[in-house]
Amino acid sequence: MIKTDLGIDKIYVINLPKRIDRRKEFDETFGRLKYQYIEAISGDEINVKELIKNKRVSKFFYDPSGSVNKNVIACNLSHLKVWETFLESKEDVCLVLEDDVVTTEEIFFTKTNVET
Repeated sequence: MIKTDLGIDKIYVINLPKRIDRRKEFDETFGRLKYQYIEAISGDEINVKELIKNKRVSKFFYDPSGSVNKNVIACNLSHLKVWETFLESKEDVCLVLEDDVVTTEEIFFTKTNVET
């Protein structure tokens, strides 16, 4: 595996454990990069009232597309989980991807001049 020279210390990939197909496809496409999977939170697993009660989710949560549902909240919580993991790592820069990301081959060739 190679580490990117994009000025990124860590790459996180959000993946639902039941989506083995997406993990396999991601590994086939991006296996040359060094990344860490973060287990996504499923909408089936959450109790929205409990999350609001515990102040994990605001009762004023707003979805710009106008369709707040358990899956949207779970996705948000998955990204929050990555953020918390990143903060614990003490790294400076991270890239967060979902397992169904679509990108170009340039990610493997891009170079940056990042001062450390």
